[in-house]
Amino acid sequence: MFKPSSLVVLPALLAAAPALAFDCHATEYHSCVWDLGTVRVHFDAGIGSFDGDSQLNGTDGYVVGYTVGTNDFPALTAVDTAGGTQAGFSFAPPMLGVVGGSGFEGEHEAYADFYFAETWFEAAPGWRIDAIVFTVAGAATQAGDGYVYLDVPGAPVFSGQSFVASALRDPTTTYWSASFSAWAPYEEGEDGTAAVFGTAMARFDAVSIVALVSAVPEPGSAWLGLAGLAALTRRRRR
Repeated sequence: MFKPSSLVVLPALLAAAPALAFDCHATEYHSCVWDLGTVRVHFDAGIGSFDGDSQLNGTDGYVVGYTVGTNDFPALTAVDTAGGTQAGFSFAPPMLGVVGGSGFEGEHEAYADFYFAETWFEAAPGWRIDAIVFTVAGAATQAGDGYVYLDVPGAPVFSGQSFVASALRDPTTTYWSASFSAWAPYEEGEDGTAAVFGTAMARFDAVSIVALVSAVPEPGSAWLGLAGLAALTRRRRR
C-alpha cells in the first residue's frame, strides 16, 4: 500500500523544454536512431520497440491506456538540459484507471502498463553515460477496501494524490516498463448494506528516460595533464 508523503519535488527532467522533435520515423521491425547530440537513442525494433496493455476486469469502473499488439508508438519529446549533460526523451502516457463506487457486486480491477524493449542509449564521441534516470509521475487514491498497486521505478513520493517515482538505471539497460493496478471490491451484507466496499484510482501523467552524461577528456589533453604532473613531481624532488 502506498504511503503519501507531505512533500515532493518534481524533477526538472520532466519539466525540461524540448530541444528536438522526434524525427525517427520508425517503422515496424526497422531500427531507428534518434540523435540528441551528446547521446543517441536506439530503438532496435522501430515502432515495435514500444507496446502496452490496458484491461478492465469486472464491471464497475473504466480504464484508458495502450492496446496490446498495436505498436501505438507515443509522441516523444526530446530532453536536452544542462549543456547536453542530461539528454533523453519524455512523453505523456494516456493511462487512467478508476474502479468502485457504483455498488456492483464483485471485485473490479483496472490495469494498464507500457514498455520499451530493445531501446538503449549510446554516448556520442567525447562523452560517456554515467547513469540513466527513469522517472514516472502520476496520481493515485484509494478509499475503504480499495487498493492501488504501482509498479514504477523507485519508491513513489506523494504530495496529496500526486506522486513522482524515479530511479537510476545502468547505462546498458535496454528494457523500460511501468504499470498500475487499481482494485476495488463490493459485497452486500445480509442487512442490505455494503459489507465490503472501496474505490481506487491510478494514472500516469508523465514519463522521462534521461541519460546523465559527462565529457571524456581528449587523449591529448589527458597526456598533457599527466606530463604536467610528472614535471611538477620532478621539480619538487629537486
